[in-house]
Amino acid sequence: MSRNKTLIICLIFIFPVLVISSCRQEQEQVFTIVSGYEGMAAYVDAVNSDPDADLDALYQEYVVDPYWKECASGGEYKVIAKTAVANPIKDINGLTENIKAIEDANIEQIIEGALRKSADILPGPDTTVCIFSSDPEISWERMHGVTSFTAGAGKIWVRLSPEKDWLDWIPYTIAHEYHHSVWTDQYFKWYKRSTLLDYLIFEGKADSFAHLIYPDMIAPWTTAISSYQETRQWKKISEDLEITNLEKQREYMFGSRSESIPTWSGYTIGFHIVQKFIENHPEAVIEDWTAMDAKEIYEASGYDN
Repeated sequence: MSRNKTLIICLIFIFPVLVISSCRQEQEQVFTIVSGYEGMAAYVDAVNSDPDADLDALYQEYVVDPYWKECASGGEYKVIAKTAVANPIKDINGLTENIKAIEDANIEQIIEGALRKSADILPGPDTTVCIFSSDPEISWERMHGVTSFTAGAGKIWVRLSPEKDWLDWIPYTIAHEYHHSVWTDQYFKWYKRSTLLDYLIFEGKADSFAHLIYPDMIAPWTTAISSYQETRQWKKISEDLEITNLEKQREYMFGSRSESIPTWSGYTIGFHIVQKFIENHPEAVIEDWTAMDAKEIYEASGYDN
């Protein structure tokens, strides 16, 4: 099944979890896919049975508690997961439709393929991918219906909004988060603080990795601003590369109207820095630039907008 002759894919179905064991010559990398949307279906049933029930309590019981240990507990970025599941989904009809579409789409096999492709070129830790529905009250069209985050090494969350070409974007998203997971497993412990430059390169590496596997997929956050805008934003960002304030970092990464920072400016710039490095150093393999320090990549990239 794999182009790598030393790799055997073993599929083990343990309802409702799919475990994929990638058996290598010297080690075994195990992938576990958790259908968290089934807990959401149970939440929907509970709400429909008692419309006056406490939604917070039901959401905690059916969606958070059953999956927290496997999907987030112990993760280096578990605070992100806590924020993501802080509020219950209230649009029950919309959630019901989302769950049905996810169930019908064979999501687990799509994710398995993306994990397998990613691991073929960059082995990493045992990895759990947890699948949930996005909140149907929020439009995720700009993200092609797919949002995700890495709760820590080997812990990936995917939230799906079945709309337009959402199925096409799941593999790219998985590859992006898989790179975060591998980097976190191997190098996070060495970082005592994270600067804006670290953040830029962290995301730039993940998108460069995903783009390498899926070159025809052009993520909107990697092309979010024009060359003119990039030059203007770089003048601001280059003066703040050492800041460690996360709120300020997120303004650069995701955008800020009050600071006149266009959406996803940091993501586009981070991607371009890493791409410039790869272009100027074709001898550097994936393992090389994954391991490299953010400052080292930036200084060797030749990026100067």
